Amino acid sequence: VCKGRRLFVAMRHSDVKPRTHVACYDVDTGERLWRTPVCAADTRASGRGDEITHGLLTLAGDTVYYNTNLGAVAAIDSVRGEVRWLRRYERAAVPAGAALPRHFERELSPAVFASGVLVCAPADTPALFALDAATGKMLWTTDRAAAATQVLGVAGGSVVVTGSQCWSFDLATGREKFVWPASSVAGIRG
Repeated sequence: VCKGRRLFVAMRHSDVKPRTHVACYDVDTGERLWRTPVCAADTRASGRGDEITHGLLTLAGDTVYYNTNLGAVAAIDSVRGEVRWLRRYERAAVPAGAALPRHFERELSPAVFASGVLVCAPADTPALFALDAATGKMLWTTDRAAAATQVLGVAGGSVVVTGSQCWSFDLATGREKFVWPASSVAGIRG
């Protein structure tokens, strides 16, 4: 993602435990202005399947947000490269020999920013959740859209996600507004 002469890049170093960073470059000179480590964790399939990662960033104002898909979401100051907050979330455990759940198909899953709220659908959890973009405080979480593979966006105070179905959730509360086609799954927490 770019802002003015700055290019922000999500970086991932594969090792025994993959490590993630966010870096900032000057677009005219290619000079690295800063690089900030974010987190390190086992991959979501723990080496049991082919995994191709695509770390995408979200830029809002002077903050770069990174949904790492490794158990953490980060907010980083776009000028200095300092971590403003880091929010850990519960990752899904997959027993050995079990099929990988549908949410593992969430490859391109950048956080979506709207009205001071950051909506996240990481690939390593069935949860869809919202964070206060300024503090990282958890506002709500739901597993009603565990089969969702994409957060389409926010319109009229509603978060719209798709996958095997289409869901709409209230941005402020996480309350489900509709699901199409209708079915019953587990509900909202917190």
